[in-house]
Amino acid sequence: MAAGSTEPVSVAPIQWCRDRLLVPGNPLVISLNFAPPGQQDRILAVRAVATEIAAIPTAVSDEVVAGNKLAWWQQALAGSAAHPAIQALEDSGAAGCIPDTAWQPLFQGVAESIPGPRFERFEELMDHCRRIGGALFGLEHAALEGADPVEPWLEMGASGYLFRIVRDLGLDARQGRWLVPLDLQAWFQVDRRQAEDGIDDPKWRGLVREMVQRGLVAGHGAARKVPPEAALDHRHLMVTHALDARLGRLAGRRPGVVLSRRLLPGRFGNLWTAWRTAVGISRPRERERSNS
Repeated sequence: MAAGSTEPVSVAPIQWCRDRLLVPGNPLVISLNFAPPGQQDRILAVRAVATEIAAIPTAVSDEVVAGNKLAWWQQALAGSAAHPAIQALEDSGAAGCIPDTAWQPLFQGVAESIPGPRFERFEELMDHCRRIGGALFGLEHAALEGADPVEPWLEMGASGYLFRIVRDLGLDARQGRWLVPLDLQAWFQVDRRQAEDGIDDPKWRGLVREMVQRGLVAGHGAARKVPPEAALDHRHLMVTHALDARLGRLAGRRPGVVLSRRLLPGRFGNLWTAWRTAVGISRPRERERSNS
């Protein structure tokens, strides 16, 4: 079996994606309901492929094997290999809309992650987040628009990926991964050993809250630049951004929990956040109709 094809195709490709992603705890279970029905299969297919690629550094411990698996995905996307996620990408129509170059930032970011990157400055970490989280937002945008995205979407996706890094700091530290840049480590006097040992003190709490705050400022600042019409057309991305921000705020409120386990926001809180965001996006259109 090919390096990236881990399962035989025994169900319809889009159903394979649903089984893979629409599981308890995944915010996509909620956010996908707020996308127009005609967009949902494309979004699901894009996210299935991107998730398989982005998971390589943590799913495969051997760097050579991980590199081979990443190379397999690059070739598979170029050659339409018989993987259910790639077939779903084609069946949904997303593959024909996404420029070939749109996948490259994701491949670059994942390649950086395989050996365990080290960052000197926070901005280097954010660049890394743009190449993975930003690329995911960009790929979804391209699947619906057939064009490369503008900057706000990339920044929103980057902030969401940063929140996931923060959420996993304790778990990653115990597995030998540590993505906190050196400038923040020096500022707060926190290193990987403290995370490994689970030491929850003011320095740790300050570090987590600083990273979260920077992500919130970047993400919300970018979201405010999205025109109302674009927000409505891409309301799934807007809802996803709101759920990502909720995760970040939760980590900021409970930094000690980050040391011991993976934070999972509650379903009902996520549902309320998604609904409130979707309603806020639709109101400008409703006001236009009532005034016409």
